[in-house]
Amino acid sequence: MIKKVKWDNHPVLKNLELDFQKEDGSIYNTIILAGKNGSGKTTVLETLSAFLNLGSFEPFDHIQYEVGSTSYKLTKNENNNAKHGFHVRINESDGSSKRVNSNLNNSRNTIERDTEDIRYYGCAYSKARSGFKTKVVKSTTTEQIDDGKYEDDAGDDYTSGQDGLLRLARSMRMTQEMIIHQ
Repeated sequence: MIKKVKWDNHPVLKNLELDFQKEDGSIYNTIILAGKNGSGKTTVLETLSAFLNLGSFEPFDHIQYEVGSTSYKLTKNENNNAKHGFHVRINESDGSSKRVNSNLNNSRNTIERDTEDIRYYGCAYSKARSGFKTKVVKSTTTEQIDDGKYEDDAGDDYTSGQDGLLRLARSMRMTQEMIIHQ
């Protein structure tokens, strides 16, 4: 679970830092982003989703997260290949660090086996859709309801989102199996 995120000179978010921890250090299970239109709510979600779906680390200064009882911090590597998703992962418990040079197109299989990599668990994100008008419904089908209500997204590529859902389902099964075996 994500503990903290800090952006790095982002055009919209600037150097925003979000802390998702309670006073006792535990992480909130539910986060609600609220604000005026144009305040950056969608940008927060889009930048996180892009990275978690094997994209760029470039918008971030750092991301802190927890897997099990171990805390990690991701930072940019000195070669500044953050636009490719490359970063350094620091184990905050023992201070060890690892350069992570994998993304959607480079050594992707290492992410699929690395349970310390937050991207292993995937991310599901759906574009916000608003501004459509409704009429009184007397009788209809789901096809009629959806017809013309949303922008055409037939050209969008949801492959990474589907992969994220598969990783999420796999991790949920693993967690369930761990609970059963305990």
